[in-house]
Amino acid sequence: LHIVNVISLGFWMPSVWDHCVWIMLIESVFVIAAFISKDKALAMQRFLWAVRPMLITLYFSAAFWKLTTSFLDQRTSCANTLVAELAAGLFTPEQLPADSQFVKYLMLSAPAQIIFIEFLVPIVLWLCPRQGIPIALAFHGTINLMPVTYAGGFSISMCSRLFFFEPGTLVAALRAIAKKPMNSSLIASVGTVSIFIALFLKSHQGKIDASGFAFFVFSILYCQSSYANYKSPKLSYTPPKLNWATRLVWFYAFALAIIYGYLAPIFSFMSMAASTMYGNLIQWGGKPNHLLVPTGFLHDWYRDQGPDWLLDAFGGGFIRIDAYNSTEFYSQLDGADISDDQPEHARAILAATGSSGKYYEFYASRNYYDRKEDHAATALTAFDNKNSVAAGTTKFVFPAYELRRVLYLARNRETDFSIQYIHLPEHLHTLTQWRDFQAPRTISFIVKDGIAICESVGTTSDDILPCDHGETALLPPPPQWLRSLYHPYPLPLLDGVGDNFVCTT
Repeated sequence: LHIVNVISLGFWMPSVWDHCVWIMLIESVFVIAAFISKDKALAMQRFLWAVRPMLITLYFSAAFWKLTTSFLDQRTSCANTLVAELAAGLFTPEQLPADSQFVKYLMLSAPAQIIFIEFLVPIVLWLCPRQGIPIALAFHGTINLMPVTYAGGFSISMCSRLFFFEPGTLVAALRAIAKKPMNSSLIASVGTVSIFIALFLKSHQGKIDASGFAFFVFSILYCQSSYANYKSPKLSYTPPKLNWATRLVWFYAFALAIIYGYLAPIFSFMSMAASTMYGNLIQWGGKPNHLLVPTGFLHDWYRDQGPDWLLDAFGGGFIRIDAYNSTEFYSQLDGADISDDQPEHARAILAATGSSGKYYEFYASRNYYDRKEDHAATALTAFDNKNSVAAGTTKFVFPAYELRRVLYLARNRETDFSIQYIHLPEHLHTLTQWRDFQAPRTISFIVKDGIAICESVGTTSDDILPCDHGETALLPPPPQWLRSLYHPYPLPLLDGVGDNFVCTT
């Protein structure tokens, strides 16, 4: 079953949520531990010894990638978008006026609040696991209260694995309930979790799904265990012998966490499904906006020179889409804009506190493109509302790789569409430079009845040339091995936000 889980999640890569990758990595560690251990007890010891630091490292990575200038800027920060949404789900405009001083300071401190709690969770899980579990539950429970950005899958995926830090406590809680159903610790835990349940029902208009229900069941059991101070079985942090097999499992788990959590965004071979969600991170091409590390190395190194297989994957520079008429491009770009789908009170709070209010759900617009019935069943509803629109109104920048990927999809799904784009010079590095650049030539790519016409258009109406054979739009799709890992986030070029990257997920 664990092997099936790894294969299944790997098959859908990269059109999966980041927590699905976390699960896939965790499952693979268990498979390795079980394969090289002679019995179940030893396999479990090795697994727990390796998976705890792995999960802590992944939690740290999610916090680390929020250390960006755009996340700290109130005009663009995902923190402000999420806190405004949370406030709108729990309070009416009369209870929490958008122009109140409290809201002003709440929004000013929003980035610091989120960075603090996201670093706090792994630190306490590391140093004091029993106290860390309730803090992690509060963090995930708060995420569940957002009416639009409801991350029920992430919360239940992590909640159901928190017992790694206190193995045996859930079993002890269930046994206590079986022995005495109305014990005092259970009553206390139900009372505590009921506060979150009431807030959840208020925010989601009285509705609850399976993920939310399961999360609250787990929360009750964890809280009961904490209140009753149940002792976990003797499962040591350190296995009896630190032999080569034990070290191999630990090294495998830690290496996976480092490669996925940190190196993938730095080298730019993962974007969507990477551990960078809500970080406002510019992952390639532009001036790096992370406070500590650069990003996008592979696109920079192999822009126009290097081995053929790496040039094919990461070469070609960067493209600015200026106009298009295509349902496929719309779904990947403007169709992901859910700024207007935020609660009205959230939009008022953002406007009153100087935020752009722009919010792109690139994950959902891509992951649910062929499964509208699944999309309609989630909290995200932008796709169905806008699916009939095909013309774009915003300029976007992305690697040549992404243009080739989306063109491949468009040509397989549409018989008639058109796009206009330009190649950005290598010396331009900021979003405002990309937005304001006036290109001497524009590439026009039109498909009519399945027949493609590619032209290079100058600044005058009679200056039209056929495209070169090596033009990006005429190239085959990117290599399959990279398409199984890499969906770059497009960068919308918007007025009023400077060189900041607006909130995307």
